[in-house]
Amino acid sequence: MGVMLRIGGLDLQDDVSPADWLADLDVLGGRVGSLVPTGFEAYARILHPAYRSRLHRCPVVTWAEVARANGRVLHSEAQFGSLVGWLQPRGHEQSGLWDAAPDEGRLPIERAATLGRLL
Repeated sequence: MGVMLRIGGLDLQDDVSPADWLADLDVLGGRVGSLVPTGFEAYARILHPAYRSRLHRCPVVTWAEVARANGRVLHSEAQFGSLVGWLQPRGHEQSGLWDAAPDEGRLPIERAATLGRLL
C-alpha cells in the first residue's frame, strides 16, 4: 500500500481494499445506516457549531449555548431548528448570539483535529 498524498497528519492511500467490508453492508437509504455502517460498539453524533460572524465563520457558538439562550434543553435527539424555534433556521438568525447556522458536513479545522485525536 503506497502513500499517494499526505494531508495534515493523514496519509491518502491508493489501496482502499481494507474498507471492502463496507460495500457488503445491507443499509437502507435515508437512515443513519446508509451513511454510517452498523455493528460498531459506539457511535458519536457531531453537532456542527453555529457562528457569531457569517463572513468569517467565527467564533463558533455551541448548540448548548443556543439551547441555553432560548430556554431549551439540549438532548441526544435535538435538532438545531428546534433549539431556535424555527424548522429552517437560515434566515432567522439571532443577532448577538449567532449569525450563521451550522454548516452540515463541514467542521472548523480545530474541531476536526480534536475529533481526530479522540478517534
